[in-house]
Amino acid sequence: MTDVHLTDGAEAAGCGGRNQERPFPFLLVGPATFSAAEDFVVAFAQMGRGIVVGKPTAGNTGQPLSFPLPGGGSARVRTKHDRFADGTEFIGVGIRPSVVVHPTLAGIRAGRDEALDAAVRALAGDDVDRRSVAPPG
Repeated sequence: MTDVHLTDGAEAAGCGGRNQERPFPFLLVGPATFSAAEDFVVAFAQMGRGIVVGKPTAGNTGQPLSFPLPGGGSARVRTKHDRFADGTEFIGVGIRPSVVVHPTLAGIRAGRDEALDAAVRALAGDDVDRRSVAPPG
């Protein structure tokens, strides 16, 4: 069974009720979500466009500056610093989804996408665990 937790923010956005008048879009995210994709997640979440499902994002908005190092090689540093409109930082910690899904070993072995499964269940109005998840940090 997949662990699915719906935060207060997801409930406030109107997620997963059978009384929804229109389908509510979901955005699937995980550790490979970074750079411009994280900027999109911030806008999507702040505008209440839908529910973010999956695992926390990478926590790096990108826009790297590459430069050569003495003696060979190169380095990259982040040149852009984004945050939520209220000042909440996500650099280095990622953006915690409204519906947090931790894939299970059984799901991985079976080749299931448990984040997608959780989104589909919520869209169908199936119950999800309504416990709040503490923010990272």
